[in-house]
Amino acid sequence: MTALWDGEVVQQIITSELLELLRGGLHISTSTILPDTSRKLAALHAAHGVGFVEAPILGRPEAVAAKQLWVPYAGAATDKARAKPVLEAMGAQGLFDLGEAFGAALATKLAGNMMIVSAVRSFSEALQMAQHAGADPKLVANMLTSSLFDAPLYQGYRQRLLEGYAQTGTIGTGFVSKIPEKDLGLFVETAAPSATPIGELLRTLVSMP
Repeated sequence: MTALWDGEVVQQIITSELLELLRGGLHISTSTILPDTSRKLAALHAAHGVGFVEAPILGRPEAVAAKQLWVPYAGAATDKARAKPVLEAMGAQGLFDLGEAFGAALATKLAGNMMIVSAVRSFSEALQMAQHAGADPKLVANMLTSSLFDAPLYQGYRQRLLEGYAQTGTIGTGFVSKIPEKDLGLFVETAAPSATPIGELLRTLVSMP
């Protein structure tokens, strides 16, 4: 199993020499990479008699610890059957079979990440506006996430945004790493040549300091 930063790193590590040593084995890739990169890796694995399953995870670090991950996965049926107990033991509370076409699970992960970033960014801006207007962001956030936006995503980031507010007195963006920017780049690249104005805008926003 691998969980590496990007496709370039994965391809540097997964060499023909390594795959010869793994012949007859199974590689479960949980890295968030381009769907096209996954297809190239799958072909390379097949040429060396190694099973390959793409299984990018959806879930923050606390979800990993609580074994509450959502995992779309794709690959040959026999390989997915081998991967399933490993993914469940890793902490997947939900496994979603995206079929045998490589790239499908990764496209699902990229779509999910884009929607998460969009929701969190709009949530933070809404609370920033409320604070600027003189409202208590905590009261606004609690009202919205217990009514119109009563969902785990909003509730989880409500806590994150309000913790930052308690420490600094202002509402931040909720992002503390380069992962959103990186994954939005993969989203936009995968979507091309389709028009992705929201994806492009989000990538610009999350890259701002």
